[in-house]
Amino acid sequence: MPDLRLFLLGPLEILHGHQQVAKPPTLKAQSLLAYLALHRQRPQLRDHMADLFWGDRPERRARRSLTTALWHIRRCLPSEELLLSDAHSAQIDPKPDIWLDVAEFEPLVTGSELSMMQDGVALYRGDFMEGFYDDWVLNERYRLETLFCEALARLMTGLEIRGDHRCALNMASRLLKHDPLREDAHRLVMRACCHLGQRNAALEQYHLCQEIVQQELGIQPMAETTELYEAILAGHFTVGPSPDEIAIATLTAVPARPLGQDPLEPSVRMPLVGRELEMAFLLDRYNEALAGRGGLILIGGEAGVGKTRLVEELANHLRWQGQRVLWGRCYEFERVLPYQPISEALQTVLMTMSPSELANLPTWVVKGLTHLVPELSEKFPALQPSPDLPAEQEQMHLFEAVTRFVGHLSAGGALALILDDLHWATESTLQMLHYLVRHLAKHPVLVMGTVRYEALKPQSSLSSFEQQLDREGLLCPLNLAGLSPQATEQLLVEMSGSGEAVVPLARRLYRETEGNPFFLAETIKALFEAGLVHLEAGGWQGDLARVSQAELPLPLGVVEAIRSRLRQLDGEARQALDMAAVLGREFNFDLLSAAGKQSETATLEALDTLLRRRFIGEGSGPLGRDYAFHHHKIQEVVYADIPLRRRQHLHALAGKALEAISTPNVDEVAGEIAHHFSQGWQIEIGLAPKVIRYLLLAGDQARMAYAHQEAIDYYTQALAIQKELGEHEQAARTYMKLGLVYHTTFDFAQAHQAFEEGFALWQQPKREEPHKLGAPAPHALRIRWRSPYTLDPGLCGEYVSSMVINQLFRGLVSTGPDLDIVPEVAQGWQVLEGGRRYRFDLRPDARWSDGCPLTAHDFEFALKRVLDPATGAMPSELLAIKGARAFHRGESVDSNQVAVQALDNYTLEIELEEPVSHFLYILTHVKAYPVPQHVVEAHGADWTEVEWLVGNGPFCLEAWDRCEQMILVRNPFYFGYQGGNVEHVVLHFPQDSSTQDLSAPLEQYLRGELDILTLTDASTREGDRIRRQHAAEYMSAPWLFTIYLGFVTNRPPFDDVRLRQALALAVDREALANVDLRGMYNPGTGGFVPPGMPGHSPQIGLAYQPDRARELLKAAGYTAGSGFPMLEGLSVPPIDPLLTQFLQTQWQENLGLQVAWDVADWHFFQDRLRCAPPHVYMLATFANWLDPSDILDYDIERRRSRWTNPAYEQLMRKAGYALDQEVRLGLLRQADRLLMQEAPVIPLLYGRQHLLVKPWVSGFKVSALNRCYWEDVIIEPH
Repeated sequence: MPDLRLFLLGPLEILHGHQQVAKPPTLKAQSLLAYLALHRQRPQLRDHMADLFWGDRPERRARRSLTTALWHIRRCLPSEELLLSDAHSAQIDPKPDIWLDVAEFEPLVTGSELSMMQDGVALYRGDFMEGFYDDWVLNERYRLETLFCEALARLMTGLEIRGDHRCALNMASRLLKHDPLREDAHRLVMRACCHLGQRNAALEQYHLCQEIVQQELGIQPMAETTELYEAILAGHFTVGPSPDEIAIATLTAVPARPLGQDPLEPSVRMPLVGRELEMAFLLDRYNEALAGRGGLILIGGEAGVGKTRLVEELANHLRWQGQRVLWGRCYEFERVLPYQPISEALQTVLMTMSPSELANLPTWVVKGLTHLVPELSEKFPALQPSPDLPAEQEQMHLFEAVTRFVGHLSAGGALALILDDLHWATESTLQMLHYLVRHLAKHPVLVMGTVRYEALKPQSSLSSFEQQLDREGLLCPLNLAGLSPQATEQLLVEMSGSGEAVVPLARRLYRETEGNPFFLAETIKALFEAGLVHLEAGGWQGDLARVSQAELPLPLGVVEAIRSRLRQLDGEARQALDMAAVLGREFNFDLLSAAGKQSETATLEALDTLLRRRFIGEGSGPLGRDYAFHHHKIQEVVYADIPLRRRQHLHALAGKALEAISTPNVDEVAGEIAHHFSQGWQIEIGLAPKVIRYLLLAGDQARMAYAHQEAIDYYTQALAIQKELGEHEQAARTYMKLGLVYHTTFDFAQAHQAFEEGFALWQQPKREEPHKLGAPAPHALRIRWRSPYTLDPGLCGEYVSSMVINQLFRGLVSTGPDLDIVPEVAQGWQVLEGGRRYRFDLRPDARWSDGCPLTAHDFEFALKRVLDPATGAMPSELLAIKGARAFHRGESVDSNQVAVQALDNYTLEIELEEPVSHFLYILTHVKAYPVPQHVVEAHGADWTEVEWLVGNGPFCLEAWDRCEQMILVRNPFYFGYQGGNVEHVVLHFPQDSSTQDLSAPLEQYLRGELDILTLTDASTREGDRIRRQHAAEYMSAPWLFTIYLGFVTNRPPFDDVRLRQALALAVDREALANVDLRGMYNPGTGGFVPPGMPGHSPQIGLAYQPDRARELLKAAGYTAGSGFPMLEGLSVPPIDPLLTQFLQTQWQENLGLQVAWDVADWHFFQDRLRCAPPHVYMLATFANWLDPSDILDYDIERRRSRWTNPAYEQLMRKAGYALDQEVRLGLLRQADRLLMQEAPVIPLLYGRQHLLVKPWVSGFKVSALNRCYWEDVIIEPH
């Protein structure tokens, strides 16, 4: 007899001699063992096995899971040398004598001798790898079952011919159990019964056959079956003598008593009993959802009552019917991410879809989904937005993208969306879920969630979420209670294999557990681990009577049941379990090993014990981690029992390990790292800066995703630590972030409180710890820039001038590099009257660069000066101020009607027409900066000349040669923080402002005569060449701007919208950006609002469709361009001539149109558009603050294009007055979509900043709003 025998037909069994061998502790490892045994004749590649068994996981994790499974397999084999493996492959050694039932089965059942076939079918103890559902298992199972059924059919026929009717009857009966529709088997049973003298049994078998085919196929039995029945009925078929009674029950029979199950065996699951009514209820609701009457089914109940198991059974039922099931889970601490469970649910299906399956979805939807499932971008690179662009995370767009995707899936067949543990859902998750339930209510989508009400925190968002859905008629609650006494008895009878003998035990367990299935399971496991009960001869054996009669104590409650099991663990396993509990409900092998500071082997040994004891199991799904606790209650008990200081220490270790193994992608797990460090920094004070860093990073991510409550929670946690450590400046900045979140959501009371607390802390660091700069810079900061058109903040309308003005002037508030609001001249403010009135308290130490006090009167003078039509400014940014619009239009000549007032020297009040959520951002614009009233009134238009210019920024103007350079010097009266050592800044100007030749400045840079070289003015090809050649010093940063084409719409030909649309449809922006412009820009395929700004709408632009463009051109009367006038085009430097050449070529080739293109400097360009406009022009619009209204406010562009549209203006007005941020953004998005359809402008490209920065320069920060912070630059000696 072979030493090792493997049984794969039926439940997996391994025998070494006559001794049963413990199987690998995980189902995946067991399945892999079977696979290797079946294919032992050749090595199996690791890549192939990782993909076959863990194909839904990232490659690195799949390989790790494979290595772990191979370790478990080697551990269970009698000799570890039986498993051959190297870095590339693994194989069960083909040389030793290993017996495999499948290998014996196949030649026997495919032979021709009846005795061989009988031996073969005798080996078929059950379906191949019973209880396993891997794809490869199912394929092999169907193949072997087919061989088995074919053998049974040949056997029953051969035995009947031989006259062995009893054996033939047995074979036919086995065949019918596998395939009840086989009428040849039914007929053989009928004949055999007659030969054995059982005429009535034969007739009953016909009725059984008739019932089955009618029920399954809706037809009657075949003619020959009916003819046999009629012959038997009429007595025309010979009936043999009646032997001992053959009960037809053999055929329709009472099933044999089930074999008992070992509750510690990984493949064993407690049977689902006592839930028939609940399952029927869920199926009814599913059918209602199919009929377009959807909503949310919320299944509630205490921990362990079986909520998850119930929905798992429903999910399995639906999957077997071919329905799609999406599943996600909420987590308590370790993975508190916005939209986490929905992201997890989507990933399970998205990563299995092919490009063709996504082809019918708008590209903007798929790109939107990449923010929830980043791996989608890796799988389909063509869908990936530029990796340099900030992720588009605006809330309503995200909600709609998910809704469209789920609706798209349901169009191909009904589906279920299941979200487990909603009591831990974040507010953003509940908001998205509410949106989904409302908008998918008429789709064939069943949405379900489970909730444990005792786990809800006070004032939980879930309560208001439920109330709102209930009011909308979209909530269907289902409360789950414990099992009944009868169901508990049924459960134990089915599990034990001991029949009625376990009923007394079941009754006692019910009294102790009140029918809680998880408590039942833990108590049974405790009985097995204590040796009081064991599995023997197919049934439970042991002290059942003593336990039943209460002679032996049971654990008092589920917590004690878990603790009694924990006491059986050895030290290494318990230490690993403690660390796993700290890591969370699910955890990865690498992190557990690194955090526990254990070797790979030691970790595997500990996991082997924990897997076999059923404390943990394998993770599943693309977002599932390597391992998971069998139930959250086990994790909770283990975690709670860890002493506080040890728990803190373990969290600190976990945070460090997670940070180390996540590099360089720590942003993706910022919230998780923050959680661990925040729990552990009290015993390791050096971790405090890391706690703060990751809390703020997680908060910023949540804020930009409009997950407001999560952002508030993270910032609040960071503040508590910052204040405890006395980090006043950091805390002040965090308060500003917090206030901005409240302000954005129109919660002005909370915003006011946050801002006030921030103001109180803002100056403390500077008073208590004066900044010492150290050695001055060895030379000036030298930058290549273009000569500004103006230094007057009120007249600035382009980025070249604003860059310099931001160094010379500062407003009430400003934005930092991370786009948060920070105070400047204002040391505090109040938001009054529901956001209509702002009162600013100015710093008493604020001075102009000539030493004169800077007062509120300077701000009042500056704002009213900008609004005065006589100034010639375009102050659209400030028209939200009460009275501003009428004054600027000349409808009112009294500047006192403009609601800007200096109440005294240091108090400024501004009143708005209506609340504006982004008003603080508006005040960061250069047009809201103060100007020195005493200088402007003294020198008039010349006040910005070198000898007169007075500012309040970190630098002053020292010299300005408009053709060569500008020199700035540090302002001794600047009141703000300066972190750098730069005393002077020198801006070098090109001799020709229209040149794109950077050869001369590049030589200066290479000689070390420039510290910063901007590539903005370079031609695309030259810029691309420079950044490739000098990659080590190249820096790219976000810059929110859109390069666009504008049409003059008040005269032919572009007063016809069809012609504007035709020209838009004839431009391939993807080719323009990615091919001609070498990826220096991104294609402008979305709206006017650029990516990275809330409210951006991807893919709403008029896509490249040259055939449709020609149709529109023809409809407008210009077939193939015939009769179309020669077009005049105009642009300004530094727009690359490649753009205009590309447009000329596209319009010529696609439409037959000619364009004569000219380039003009900024002043001539403005004059030309005002007096003798061309047909078409090219410009760039730059974001001044982080709100789409900045881009979409069309006052300035209307003067250029002459386009008016009442519907557009109404949408913008409604958005201006909307107090609900979601509604407001929705209106702005509608306006952007209308703008794209009407096409007075065509977005061509979205931009970035490209720079070379010398290695001796540090602290050079830029923001996406084109602001630089030269006061913080440090130049090291070199």
